[in-house]
Amino acid sequence: MDRFAQYLTRHIKKQNPNLSEIEVLKIQFGFECLFNELSKTIMYLFIFYFFHLTQNLIVVMLFFGSLRIFAGGLHASTYWRCFFLTLAIYSTAIVLAINIVPNNIYKIIIFILCIVLLYIYSPADHPNKPIISNKRRRNMKYLSLVVFPTLFVIALFLPSILSSTAIYTLLFECISLPLSKYTI
Repeated sequence: MDRFAQYLTRHIKKQNPNLSEIEVLKIQFGFECLFNELSKTIMYLFIFYFFHLTQNLIVVMLFFGSLRIFAGGLHASTYWRCFFLTLAIYSTAIVLAINIVPNNIYKIIIFILCIVLLYIYSPADHPNKPIISNKRRRNMKYLSLVVFPTLFVIALFLPSILSSTAIYTLLFECISLPLSKYTI
């Protein structure tokens, strides 16, 4: 995938010789991210389809990704570490949701814990793409503190297992924030 990204980037550079080296590196990084995420998504769909859990996977991906955009989180250092770490998070959220449906008290505890983690640790930026601007960092924190309750309320209106899946997914995303801060 990296070679394919390099090939496409070289082709774009030939077509646009005025691109700076930084612009070329950004394009290549974008292609690498796109191809990595696309290939992982296809593999996850295949795995969870095999276990008849495609709906759960879609809920996990939507809730995890929607909050992660603003809050950030833990990043693995290699493609395969990322693949297996994400697979473990997704699988754990789904297995927990199927086996342990949280009651209202647990939902309130999860909500409060997540808000605290978001307030303290978001945004947890990526070491390859740190958030330099204090204004952007502050905006990302506020957005994560608005997006999370919105997603949580949406989760409450989903059917039982999907609701639990979404809630555990949000919890795991929030738990990844301090892990990210302390492992960078």
